[in-house]
Amino acid sequence: MPNPLEAESLCIGEQPLFLNNLQKLALPSSPFLAEILRRTPNLKKLQIVDMKHADWPAILDSLILLQKLETLAIKAERNIDPINLPRDIFLHNLKQLRLSRTYFPGEDMVALANLPNLEVLKTRYAFWGTDWRLNEDVVFHKLKYLLLESTYNLERWETASDNFPMLEQLLLFGLQNLEEIPHSIGEIMTLKFIQIQWCSSAAAASAKKIQEEQKSCGNDSLEVRIIFNSST
Repeated sequence: MPNPLEAESLCIGEQPLFLNNLQKLALPSSPFLAEILRRTPNLKKLQIVDMKHADWPAILDSLILLQKLETLAIKAERNIDPINLPRDIFLHNLKQLRLSRTYFPGEDMVALANLPNLEVLKTRYAFWGTDWRLNEDVVFHKLKYLLLESTYNLERWETASDNFPMLEQLLLFGLQNLEEIPHSIGEIMTLKFIQIQWCSSAAAASAKKIQEEQKSCGNDSLEVRIIFNSST
């Protein structure tokens, strides 16, 4: 897509160019991406691919303006410069979020709890860090589906059941250094399914232990699936 500023400069005396009726948009990397997003205020579904040359800070500022957005997918390049996820990000209607190769600092992941209606969170190389600690103030109020994929350096995950009060499905893929799944995950009343794939043997063992403890408490509905685990 062309630079909206240049297009507007050719329309002397005209109003700024807005695509008010556009609801779905998929864009490759563009130096004009932030300006394009500012002119599509009613988007409900947005996919951004290949962020190699994009202006990340400007793009994140533009995303905050998309208050009708329900689905967002961002796939960045492996070699993008490190960036921080704003702690005040607030998209009231966002329900589904997929982040791939964004490599946000691990501590920034708590910012996603500020998305009050987020139901599905899928991450792949999205965050970087050995520890993910959630205090009692961090609550993913409506999250039902959580996928953590290929976060190779994640070792310790500390959470309480109150951090994910509505979680139904937990999927872990490629977490080969994870020491264990937090015991408190089993205390989430809504949890129905845990899948462990290509993770550490310790992570798999802790998942089975959670299932066994739930069975001993009379909860036979929790399904645990373990696929091709690492020997570590």
